[in-house]
Amino acid sequence: MMFHCLPPDSRYEWDNLRGFVAQYNERYGKKYNLSACPEKVNRNTKEPEVALEAIGESPIVIERKSIVWPPGKTYMADHHKSHQLLEDFVRRFSQRGNPFTGSAYQLSVSAMDLEGKRKEQVASIAEQIADVALSNPVEAQSRRGVGGREPIPWRFRLLSPEESDSNTGIGIDVLVRDFGEPWESPQQLEEERLGYSEEFGRCAEEAAEKFVRYPDHRKLFLVQLFGEVSVDLGDEELTEIVRSAHLPETIDEVWVARMEWVDLDEFEIAWDHVR
Repeated sequence: MMFHCLPPDSRYEWDNLRGFVAQYNERYGKKYNLSACPEKVNRNTKEPEVALEAIGESPIVIERKSIVWPPGKTYMADHHKSHQLLEDFVRRFSQRGNPFTGSAYQLSVSAMDLEGKRKEQVASIAEQIADVALSNPVEAQSRRGVGGREPIPWRFRLLSPEESDSNTGIGIDVLVRDFGEPWESPQQLEEERLGYSEEFGRCAEEAAEKFVRYPDHRKLFLVQLFGEVSVDLGDEELTEIVRSAHLPETIDEVWVARMEWVDLDEFEIAWDHVR
């Protein structure tokens, strides 16, 4: 239920909701189709993102929100740097003749060490780490691996079959905190719970304002949760946070996105009706 990659960045909201409508129709045996994108048409008033119609059914309006904790753009921008780091790291291997094929490997770094870094700095870090790994292939091809403290703390190693879902490839493990630092304390977890609850309530109020002009429509509020990897804040607890958070009376249904894995490396977005 918790997504750790960047939210969808499509300017055409129907691209993000097309899959939901298909799932909704299949689940309830309906034939709803897109009738309008009010937000695009009426730019001078607060409007929902899409409106749906089906013959013989009540019309529907939908507002979808990405709920991120920690709030703001900083976390998601820093998270994107881990993707860039891995891409630049693998690219450097390809430039130098990649000896790490046929098995699964993992590059480990700390998220804190990527905070505030510019794109060119991330590229330089990736190249420096890759060059050290390439210069020490015997250590890098072992379970212990090779690592260092420069340019940031890192380790690159061979994964055992028990640790990997795939037989080949290079993945990245971005620690939420520095190497050796503990995971969430009870205080941090409580702050996280409260943060998601408050963000949900704030986004729900914004959605309700967009539904004011549609009293005869069924009003659906869709949320997709984004944040750091958490060992304790799982799907059941996130669902309970959403169920117990403040919700305006004008919203009829709340749906929460989750990952439905189709194979070892890819997933589709599925939706659960939670309120």
